[in-house]
Amino acid sequence: MNRMKLFLPAMLIFGWMACQSAATQSTQDATLNASPADSTVADAPAAAGRDTFAKSEYGLPDTLTIGLQLYRVVPSTEELFASAPEFRPDTAEARNIARQAEKVRREGGKLIFKLDNGTEKSLGNTTSDGEDFEEWVYQGYLPQLKRFVVWKNGYEYFDVQLLNEQTGELTRTIGLPQVSPDGKK
Repeated sequence: MNRMKLFLPAMLIFGWMACQSAATQSTQDATLNASPADSTVADAPAAAGRDTFAKSEYGLPDTLTIGLQLYRVVPSTEELFASAPEFRPDTAEARNIARQAEKVRREGGKLIFKLDNGTEKSLGNTTSDGEDFEEWVYQGYLPQLKRFVVWKNGYEYFDVQLLNEQTGELTRTIGLPQVSPDGKK
């Protein structure tokens, strides 16, 4: 009877492990042997001049959510990728401001932006040794998006934010923005 108490749990564990490895192997085989014909999602309608519905080799494009915004990740060609202009800000804020002097100026510790609605938006530095430290640095302008790019240095962090030229609203981004080749995203 003692042997049976040891034998039964051991058989259950080995049986469970065998089922798990077979399921894992089956999933791996299906992934490795997938083909475009395996997609069970119906073809999306073609959008005139846009690739937002383009299917990848193994199905529809992936999506990514950042904050409350949903982004669709679509396949691209090497030529299209290479044609996208890269946003490379000058590290000298004075030169960046000089390029947009009619809309951006610095007065001491404040960056001041003239908005399209006639008002001004001010981003002020907070110089302290504490967690409330903030330093704003003007990086450039993205005409396709109508956004100013500002770098915010904090006490133990930094981020890049886009300032809406029309409303003055700030949007935090993950790194420096890159505009799509068609200038719409």
